[in-house]
Amino acid sequence: MKKASFGAVKHSAESSSSIKGEDLLEFLKRDESAAELIGRTFIEPLRTGVAFIDRHLSLRPGHVLEICGPSGSAKSELLLQAAVTCLLPHTHGGVSYGGSEGGVVLFDLDGKFEMLRLMQILEWRMSEAQAAQQQQQPTRLQINEVYEQSLQRLRVVRCSSSFQFLAALKGIRPVLKAMKEEHAGGCRARLLLVDSISAFYWIDRAARTAPLPTATPFPNNGVAPLSVQSVHASIVVHLREILRSYRCSLLVTKGVTSSSTAPPHPLMSSTGDASSSQHPHHASS
Repeated sequence: MKKASFGAVKHSAESSSSIKGEDLLEFLKRDESAAELIGRTFIEPLRTGVAFIDRHLSLRPGHVLEICGPSGSAKSELLLQAAVTCLLPHTHGGVSYGGSEGGVVLFDLDGKFEMLRLMQILEWRMSEAQAAQQQQQPTRLQINEVYEQSLQRLRVVRCSSSFQFLAALKGIRPVLKAMKEEHAGGCRARLLLVDSISAFYWIDRAARTAPLPTATPFPNNGVAPLSVQSVHASIVVHLREILRSYRCSLLVTKGVTSSSTAPPHPLMSSTGDASSSQHPHHASS
């Protein structure tokens, strides 16, 4: 009995050591080289095409930039300039356009996005690149080719409430994944734009102070309805996860009642940098 027991223990120990050895060998297998790691993780800073921003700030994955200013201070125009710089190809037809060839997702909360204005900026930037390199004016065929390539990398989502904004953030992940899969050239979403993060401030403020309904059983199997506070908290969580998972930058606009410097919007101060605990960059236009 003692020998049988000792043999069983010995066999079990040998089996355990062999399994651990196999696991150790599997663990020690090389996943990627240092060159592959750098190629996967190192990303050039994203240019916005706005001189005073690019001169003082390098937008990298996870960074958040909030542009503040009163109505009519060209906040949306700055977002369109940044979108065009990201959408444009780096080179096309032997002409260097200086673009990032990256995908852009624009959340239009104000309902002021104008496709015509975006196309005007695209055409102006192409003409400027041609003139700088002493090239002839682009033909209509060349312009259409750049339009097609650039606009394929653009997604516009229009929302009319904070609840719709949250729903859009929840449903945007398959779109971000498809943007990379559809373009074999490596096009992925590099820039998220929100215009404007304060669009629903007064609506949400009124909803926050509205009287609560009388005590009745909750619908939906006893689940309490979402409050404005919980919606805002969920928006922050989803923005952080998107920036971290898809390694893109975030630019938002916020309207203020005066031209003086204003503190960051509560949502943005909660979001901060997805890769650190710093607050978002803040600029007044």
